Amino acid sequence: MAKGRTVAANEVTFMDEKILDFCEAISNLLLNFIDPENRQVIKDEYGKVHTRSRDAGAGRGAGKWQRDAVTTRGTTSKTPISNRNLRWHPLVLANTAPPWATPIEKIEIITEANSPLLIFHLKDSKGKNIAVPPTEVHLLEKRYVATTANFSPLASMLREWTDDDWTRNACAIKADEACHWQDSIETYALLGLSTLYSKFSYSSYEIFMEMNELLRSFSTSVPKFILSDRFPKDIEEIKNCPICRNPLEDNLERFRFSKRGLTWQPIWATNKRSEGEDSSLQVMHVMPLIEAEIRHNSSNVRYGHRWCNIAMTDHDLDETLAFMREVIKKHEN
Repeated sequence: MAKGRTVAANEVTFMDEKILDFCEAISNLLLNFIDPENRQVIKDEYGKVHTRSRDAGAGRGAGKWQRDAVTTRGTTSKTPISNRNLRWHPLVLANTAPPWATPIEKIEIITEANSPLLIFHLKDSKGKNIAVPPTEVHLLEKRYVATTANFSPLASMLREWTDDDWTRNACAIKADEACHWQDSIETYALLGLSTLYSKFSYSSYEIFMEMNELLRSFSTSVPKFILSDRFPKDIEEIKNCPICRNPLEDNLERFRFSKRGLTWQPIWATNKRSEGEDSSLQVMHVMPLIEAEIRHNSSNVRYGHRWCNIAMTDHDLDETLAFMREVIKKHEN
Protein backbone atom coordinates (compact mmCIF):
# COMPACT_ATOMS: atom_id res chain seq x y z
CA MET A 1 0.00 0.00 0.00
CA ALA A 2 1.06 3.62 -0.51
CA LYS A 3 3.20 4.45 2.49
CA GLY A 4 4.88 7.81 1.86
CA ARG A 5 3.78 11.42 2.13
CA THR A 6 1.48 13.05 -0.35
CA VAL A 7 3.11 14.19 -3.59
CA ALA A 8 4.58 17.73 -3.33
CA ALA A 9 3.80 17.76 0.39
CA ASN A 10 5.91 20.85 1.01
CA GLU A 11 4.98 22.65 -2.20
CA VAL A 12 2.36 25.05 -0.87
CA THR A 13 1.13 27.84 -3.12
CA PHE A 14 0.78 31.51 -2.16
CA MET A 15 -2.93 30.90 -1.54
CA ASP A 16 -2.23 27.83 0.57
CA GLU A 17 0.22 29.79 2.73
CA LYS A 18 -2.21 32.62 3.34
CA ILE A 19 -5.05 30.26 4.25
CA LEU A 20 -2.86 28.36 6.69
CA ASP A 21 -1.71 31.70 8.12
CA PHE A 22 -5.39 32.51 8.77
CA CYS A 23 -5.68 29.23 10.69
CA GLU A 24 -2.60 30.08 12.72
CA ALA A 25 -4.10 33.46 13.63
CA ILE A 26 -7.28 31.69 14.78
CA SER A 27 -5.22 29.25 16.83
CA ASN A 28 -3.24 32.06 18.48
CA LEU A 29 -6.45 33.85 19.46
CA LEU A 30 -7.82 30.71 21.10
CA LEU A 31 -4.57 29.83 22.85
CA ASN A 32 -4.27 33.33 24.33
CA PHE A 33 -7.37 32.58 26.43
CA ILE A 34 -5.71 29.53 28.01
CA ASP A 35 -3.70 29.87 31.19
CA PRO A 36 0.07 29.80 30.49
CA GLU A 37 0.78 26.55 32.35
CA ASN A 38 -1.63 24.61 30.09
CA ARG A 39 -1.16 26.58 26.86
CA GLN A 40 1.72 24.57 25.37
CA VAL A 41 0.04 21.22 26.02
CA ILE A 42 -3.17 22.33 24.33
CA LYS A 43 -1.23 23.91 21.48
CA ASP A 44 0.69 20.69 20.81
CA GLU A 45 -2.43 18.52 20.82
CA TYR A 46 -4.93 20.86 19.20
CA GLY A 47 -3.63 24.24 18.07
CA LYS A 48 -0.28 23.66 16.41
CA VAL A 49 -0.38 24.81 12.77
CA HIS A 50 1.99 23.52 10.13
CA THR A 51 1.88 26.47 7.74
CA ARG A 52 4.19 25.20 5.03
CA SER A 53 2.83 21.73 4.39
CA ARG A 54 -0.01 20.32 2.32
CA ASP A 55 -0.44 17.31 4.61
CA ALA A 56 -0.13 18.84 8.10
CA GLY A 57 3.50 17.75 8.31
CA ALA A 58 5.02 14.32 8.66
CA GLY A 59 3.63 12.22 11.49
CA ARG A 60 1.69 14.52 13.83
CA GLY A 61 3.29 17.78 12.78
CA ALA A 62 0.03 19.70 13.15
CA GLY A 63 -2.59 19.72 15.89
CA LYS A 64 -6.02 18.12 15.84
CA TRP A 65 -7.82 21.26 14.63
CA GLN A 66 -5.73 21.42 11.46
CA ARG A 67 -6.01 17.69 10.80
CA ASP A 68 -9.79 17.71 11.24
CA ALA A 69 -10.72 21.00 9.57
CA VAL A 70 -8.07 21.57 6.91
CA THR A 71 -6.84 18.20 5.67
CA THR A 72 -8.50 15.06 4.42
CA ARG A 73 -8.30 11.81 6.35
CA GLY A 74 -5.17 9.71 6.36
CA THR A 75 -4.98 6.84 3.90
CA THR A 76 -2.62 4.05 2.91
CA SER A 77 -4.70 2.53 0.13
CA LYS A 78 -3.49 1.48 -3.33
CA THR A 79 -5.00 4.53 -5.01
CA PRO A 80 -3.88 8.03 -6.08
CA ILE A 81 -5.47 9.42 -2.90
CA SER A 82 -3.14 11.70 -0.93
CA ASN A 83 -2.41 11.10 2.71
CA ARG A 84 -3.94 14.14 4.46
CA ASN A 85 -3.92 16.63 1.61
CA LEU A 86 -5.57 20.05 1.81
CA ARG A 87 -9.34 19.88 1.45
CA TRP A 88 -9.36 22.61 -1.22
CA HIS A 89 -6.86 20.62 -3.32
CA PRO A 90 -7.70 21.11 -7.05
CA LEU A 91 -7.94 17.45 -8.14
CA VAL A 92 -10.66 15.21 -6.71
CA LEU A 93 -11.66 11.61 -7.41
CA ALA A 94 -15.29 10.57 -7.78
CA ASN A 95 -17.48 7.82 -9.19
CA THR A 96 -19.22 10.38 -11.39
CA ALA A 97 -18.36 14.03 -11.93
CA PRO A 98 -19.97 16.34 -9.33
CA PRO A 99 -21.41 19.66 -10.58
CA TRP A 100 -18.76 21.69 -8.73
CA ALA A 101 -15.70 20.25 -10.53
CA THR A 102 -14.59 20.19 -14.19
CA PRO A 103 -14.07 16.71 -15.65
CA ILE A 104 -10.59 15.93 -16.98
CA GLU A 105 -10.16 14.62 -20.54
CA LYS A 106 -8.25 11.39 -19.86
CA ILE A 107 -5.44 9.74 -17.89
CA GLU A 108 -2.36 8.06 -19.32
CA ILE A 109 0.57 6.25 -17.75
CA ILE A 110 4.13 7.13 -18.70
CA THR A 111 7.42 5.74 -17.39
CA GLU A 112 9.96 8.08 -15.85
CA ALA A 113 13.19 6.86 -14.22
CA ASN A 114 11.86 3.30 -14.48
CA SER A 115 8.77 4.23 -12.46
CA PRO A 116 5.20 4.75 -13.74
CA LEU A 117 3.46 8.10 -13.46
CA LEU A 118 -0.15 9.12 -13.95
CA ILE A 119 -0.55 12.01 -16.38
CA PHE A 120 -3.83 13.94 -16.26
CA HIS A 121 -4.96 15.50 -19.53
CA LEU A 122 -7.33 18.45 -19.18
CA LYS A 123 -8.18 21.92 -20.42
CA ASP A 124 -6.78 24.81 -18.38
CA SER A 125 -8.73 27.94 -17.44
CA LYS A 126 -8.00 29.36 -20.91
CA GLY A 127 -9.21 26.26 -22.73
CA LYS A 128 -5.72 25.04 -23.62
CA ASN A 129 -5.01 21.29 -23.56
CA ILE A 130 -2.36 20.47 -20.95
CA ALA A 131 -0.83 17.30 -19.48
CA VAL A 132 -0.31 17.47 -15.72
CA PRO A 133 1.99 15.11 -13.76
CA PRO A 134 1.37 14.35 -10.06
CA THR A 135 4.00 16.89 -8.94
CA GLU A 136 2.10 19.75 -10.62
CA VAL A 137 -1.49 18.90 -9.74
CA HIS A 138 -1.51 21.32 -6.79
CA LEU A 139 -0.79 24.23 -9.19
CA LEU A 140 -4.06 23.87 -11.11
CA GLU A 141 -6.08 27.10 -11.04
CA LYS A 142 -9.50 25.51 -10.61
CA ARG A 143 -10.99 22.25 -9.39
CA TYR A 144 -11.02 19.18 -11.64
CA VAL A 145 -12.37 15.67 -11.20
CA ALA A 146 -11.05 12.31 -12.40
CA THR A 147 -13.81 9.70 -12.43
CA THR A 148 -13.97 5.93 -12.34
CA ALA A 149 -14.46 5.97 -16.11
CA ASN A 150 -11.10 7.74 -16.54
CA PHE A 151 -9.31 4.98 -14.64
CA SER A 152 -11.16 2.01 -16.17
CA PRO A 153 -8.87 1.59 -19.24
CA LEU A 154 -5.85 1.50 -16.90
CA ALA A 155 -7.21 -0.90 -14.27
CA SER A 156 -5.21 -3.96 -15.33
CA MET A 157 -1.92 -2.04 -15.18
CA LEU A 158 -2.76 -0.29 -11.92
CA ARG A 159 -3.36 -3.64 -10.20
CA GLU A 160 0.33 -4.42 -10.65
CA TRP A 161 1.66 -1.21 -9.10
CA THR A 162 3.89 -1.43 -6.03
CA ASP A 163 3.71 0.60 -2.83
CA ASP A 164 6.41 2.93 -4.12
CA ASP A 165 4.53 3.42 -7.41
CA TRP A 166 1.42 4.56 -5.57
CA THR A 167 3.41 6.85 -3.27
CA ARG A 168 4.83 8.66 -6.33
CA ASN A 169 1.26 9.21 -7.58
CA ALA A 170 -0.62 10.11 -4.39
CA CYS A 171 -1.79 13.45 -5.73
CA ALA A 172 -5.59 13.65 -5.43
CA ILE A 173 -8.31 13.68 -2.76
CA LYS A 174 -11.73 12.05 -2.52
CA ALA A 175 -14.54 14.29 -3.74
CA ASP A 176 -16.70 13.74 -0.67
CA GLU A 177 -13.93 15.07 1.61
CA ALA A 178 -13.34 18.22 -0.42
CA CYS A 179 -14.45 21.71 0.51
CA HIS A 180 -13.75 25.35 -0.35
CA TRP A 181 -10.87 27.02 1.47
CA GLN A 182 -13.35 29.35 3.17
CA ASP A 183 -15.13 26.32 4.63
CA SER A 184 -11.88 25.04 6.13
CA ILE A 185 -11.23 28.36 7.87
CA GLU A 186 -14.71 28.51 9.38
CA THR A 187 -14.51 24.87 10.40
CA TYR A 188 -11.11 25.43 12.01
CA ALA A 189 -12.55 28.28 14.10
CA LEU A 190 -15.65 26.25 14.95
CA LEU A 191 -13.72 23.20 16.18
CA GLY A 192 -11.34 25.40 18.16
CA LEU A 193 -14.19 27.19 19.91
CA SER A 194 -15.97 23.89 20.55
CA THR A 195 -12.87 22.43 22.18
CA LEU A 196 -12.27 25.39 24.48
CA TYR A 197 -15.92 25.68 25.52
CA SER A 198 -16.57 22.04 26.18
CA LYS A 199 -13.36 20.09 26.73
CA PHE A 200 -11.54 22.72 28.76
CA SER A 201 -14.50 24.69 30.17
CA TYR A 202 -13.50 28.06 28.73
CA SER A 203 -17.05 29.32 28.35
CA SER A 204 -16.58 33.06 28.08
CA TYR A 205 -18.79 34.71 25.49
CA GLU A 206 -15.87 37.07 24.93
CA ILE A 207 -14.02 34.35 23.00
CA PHE A 208 -16.93 33.92 20.62
CA MET A 209 -17.15 37.65 19.96
CA GLU A 210 -13.41 38.05 19.42
CA MET A 211 -13.43 35.10 17.04
CA ASN A 212 -16.16 36.72 14.96
CA GLU A 213 -14.20 39.98 14.90
CA LEU A 214 -11.03 38.16 13.79
CA LEU A 215 -12.81 36.26 11.02
CA ARG A 216 -14.39 39.45 9.71
CA SER A 217 -10.99 41.16 9.70
CA PHE A 218 -9.80 38.65 7.08
CA SER A 219 -12.03 40.43 4.55
CA THR A 220 -9.29 43.02 4.05
CA SER A 221 -6.60 40.42 3.42
CA VAL A 222 -5.42 38.67 0.27
CA PRO A 223 -7.17 36.35 -0.35
CA LYS A 224 -10.34 37.94 0.98
CA PHE A 225 -12.42 35.87 3.35
CA ILE A 226 -16.13 36.57 3.90
CA LEU A 227 -17.77 34.99 6.95
CA SER A 228 -20.74 32.94 5.74
CA ASP A 229 -24.22 32.56 7.19
CA ARG A 230 -23.37 28.93 7.99
CA PHE A 231 -21.09 29.90 10.88
CA PRO A 232 -22.85 29.41 14.26
CA LYS A 233 -24.60 32.48 15.62
CA ASP A 234 -24.39 31.33 19.23
CA ILE A 235 -21.96 29.31 21.31
CA GLU A 236 -24.75 26.99 22.46
CA GLU A 237 -24.83 25.45 18.97
CA ILE A 238 -21.40 23.86 19.36
CA LYS A 239 -21.05 23.02 23.06
CA ASN A 240 -22.69 19.59 23.03
CA CYS A 241 -22.36 16.36 21.08
CA PRO A 242 -24.88 16.50 18.19
CA ILE A 243 -25.96 12.88 18.77
CA CYS A 244 -26.44 12.42 22.52
CA ARG A 245 -26.74 16.17 23.25
CA ASN A 246 -24.52 15.72 26.32
CA PRO A 247 -21.59 18.08 26.90
CA LEU A 248 -18.42 17.08 25.11
CA GLU A 249 -16.55 16.91 28.40
CA ASP A 250 -18.98 14.20 29.59
CA ASN A 251 -16.90 11.01 29.70
CA LEU A 252 -20.03 8.81 29.51
CA GLU A 253 -18.60 6.57 32.24
CA ARG A 254 -22.04 6.18 33.84
CA PHE A 255 -22.96 3.96 30.89
CA ARG A 256 -20.02 1.57 31.41
CA PHE A 257 -20.99 -1.11 33.91
CA SER A 258 -17.57 -2.74 34.12
CA LYS A 259 -14.02 -1.49 33.85
CA ARG A 260 -12.66 -1.22 30.33
CA GLY A 261 -10.36 -4.16 29.66
CA LEU A 262 -6.72 -3.73 28.81
CA THR A 263 -5.32 -4.89 25.47
CA TRP A 264 -1.71 -5.53 24.55
CA GLN A 265 0.18 -2.50 23.29
CA PRO A 266 3.81 -2.43 22.10
CA ILE A 267 5.74 -0.50 24.73
CA TRP A 268 8.05 0.98 22.08
CA ALA A 269 5.21 2.62 20.09
CA THR A 270 3.10 5.72 20.72
CA ASN A 271 0.17 4.79 22.94
CA LYS A 272 -3.05 5.93 21.29
CA ARG A 273 -5.39 4.09 23.64
CA SER A 274 -6.96 7.38 24.77
CA GLU A 275 -8.25 7.88 21.22
CA GLY A 276 -10.40 4.78 21.74
CA GLU A 277 -12.20 6.14 24.81
CA ASP A 278 -15.96 6.61 24.49
CA SER A 279 -15.59 10.33 25.20
CA SER A 280 -12.66 10.93 22.84
CA LEU A 281 -13.41 13.91 20.58
CA GLN A 282 -13.95 12.99 16.94
CA VAL A 283 -14.92 15.19 14.04
CA MET A 284 -18.47 14.43 12.89
CA HIS A 285 -20.64 15.36 9.93
CA VAL A 286 -24.31 15.71 10.90
CA MET A 287 -25.21 15.05 7.27
CA PRO A 288 -22.96 12.36 5.76
CA LEU A 289 -20.39 13.42 3.19
CA ILE A 290 -21.32 12.78 -0.45
CA GLU A 291 -19.62 13.42 -3.78
CA ALA A 292 -22.36 15.50 -5.36
CA GLU A 293 -22.38 18.22 -2.71
CA ILE A 294 -19.72 19.91 -0.57
CA ARG A 295 -20.74 19.26 3.03
CA HIS A 296 -17.56 19.84 5.00
CA ASN A 297 -18.61 23.27 6.28
CA SER A 298 -19.35 25.05 9.54
CA SER A 299 -23.05 24.19 9.54
CA ASN A 300 -22.41 20.45 9.21
CA VAL A 301 -19.12 19.77 11.01
CA ARG A 302 -19.10 19.24 14.77
CA TYR A 303 -17.07 17.54 17.46
CA GLY A 304 -18.80 14.61 19.13
CA HIS A 305 -18.04 11.64 21.32
CA ARG A 306 -16.29 8.70 19.68
CA TRP A 307 -19.10 6.38 20.84
CA CYS A 308 -21.72 8.60 19.21
CA ASN A 309 -19.69 9.00 16.03
CA ILE A 310 -19.28 5.24 15.64
CA ALA A 311 -23.00 4.69 16.25
CA MET A 312 -23.83 7.19 13.52
CA THR A 313 -21.47 5.62 10.91
CA ASP A 314 -22.33 7.20 7.53
CA HIS A 315 -25.98 7.94 8.30
CA ASP A 316 -27.52 11.33 8.98
CA LEU A 317 -28.91 12.34 12.36
CA ASP A 318 -32.55 11.50 11.58
CA GLU A 319 -31.65 8.04 10.30
CA THR A 320 -29.49 7.38 13.35
CA LEU A 321 -32.22 8.40 15.80
CA ALA A 322 -34.83 6.33 13.93
CA PHE A 323 -32.60 3.26 14.21
CA MET A 324 -31.97 3.87 17.93
CA ARG A 325 -35.71 4.15 18.56
CA GLU A 326 -36.26 0.84 16.78
CA VAL A 327 -33.56 -0.86 18.85
CA ILE A 328 -35.07 0.43 22.10
CA LYS A 329 -38.54 -0.66 21.01
CA LYS A 330 -37.34 -4.17 20.20
CA HIS A 331 -35.65 -4.54 23.58
CA GLU A 332 -38.64 -3.18 25.49
CA ASN A 333 -40.84 -5.78 23.80
